[in-house]
Amino acid sequence: VWEYEIGESLEFKLWGGDVVGANYLGKVLLTPEAFMERGCNMEFPIEEVGQSIKAYLCLKIKVMGQKQYPDGPNPEFEVTIEKEGATEYGLDVDRQDLKN
Repeated sequence: VWEYEIGESLEFKLWGGDVVGANYLGKVLLTPEAFMERGCNMEFPIEEVGQSIKAYLCLKIKVMGQKQYPDGPNPEFEVTIEKEGATEYGLDVDRQDLKN
């Protein structure tokens, strides 16, 4: 970003386009606290995407003078499940990105 004044928020508007035109998909408003001190490398929820839709924008930002991007979110997590009378466990896996 070339014309940024310290203290301003960054707004990312997302558009999806094709031959016919462009459709507004939503936006992410990033406050300075989210990136000014050490940059950022994380997901932010997209606003105005529609009812019952959860969408995220992954952003990697480094601030002036920073050589490397900050580390991203931990790729591993631990889950504890307590079985309360159910006879079976269930697991729903989203493999949409074909990576995990």
